[in-house]
Amino acid sequence: RFDRLWGNAELLFSLPAGGSGITYDSRNGTIWVTLFDGTFREYDMAGTELNSFSPEVNTMVALAYDPSLDSFWVFNQSGTFTNLDRSGNIIDSFE
Repeated sequence: RFDRLWGNAELLFSLPAGGSGITYDSRNGTIWVTLFDGTFREYDMAGTELNSFSPEVNTMVALAYDPSLDSFWVFNQSGTFTNLDRSGNIIDSFE
């Protein structure tokens, strides 16, 4: 967590493995991350894991929550954008 000027960094909690994507879920007030082990995980602000799945998306490197669709966009190293629902099912994909 940072202040409004990106200063005073504070670690909220540790992850079980390194990751490459993080997004804030404004619907649930939670944080979603993509980890290098291929999992997609949801955490509350205290660091309690609430949900986890392994989507069929290779090498995820970026993640964004889309509140208009209530879904997630993942970008992978091959240059593909994939739209996922809250269960990890692929809605759409394009390069």
